[in-house]
Amino acid sequence: SPDIHDVLLGRGGGTNNHRGNITFRALVAEHKIRYLDATKVDKPKVAREVVKVWRGLDPPGRFLARIVGTGPVTTRNEDAIWYDVGDKKAREKASQCLRERTPDVLPYVKGMNRKKAEAFEKSVAAASAAQQSASAVGASASMLSIASGGVGVGMPCVGGATLSSNSLASGGGGGGGGGG
Repeated sequence: SPDIHDVLLGRGGGTNNHRGNITFRALVAEHKIRYLDATKVDKPKVAREVVKVWRGLDPPGRFLARIVGTGPVTTRNEDAIWYDVGDKKAREKASQCLRERTPDVLPYVKGMNRKKAEAFEKSVAAASAAQQSASAVGASASMLSIASGGVGVGMPCVGGATLSSNSLASGGGGGGGGGG
């Protein structure tokens, strides 16, 4: 039967209020900020560590599910038969708990969201500035092209030709080769 170091899988008050589940949520709370800060690749590692710590308790922590048809999910039900679900399901349970936005981490999550929004706004502003700068360079090159008789260095000219350094050196305009 379930003990203090057993996490009961299932829904409802019977599992949520079980002493082992309450203790497990306290353990998860110790790792939640690290999980939220972790990259997508590192999040499963945090969940594995939580499971390892839980299984390393004395007596060892377990993750139990009730065999269907053996009574309601409650530790008071003597007819219920429980089995350990294994490490894969245990990691899934740990990940689920680590993802939960509990009141203790909400201020941190809001701060993270604010930082992400600010970073996004900065990147949009930088991209916009780069685009405006590129447009300004293009406009300057067009003005250079007009001032030099329709030809700009490395820029497409009227008629599709481009200006080369040879044509500048020879004082010519026009398309890509010699000049005057």
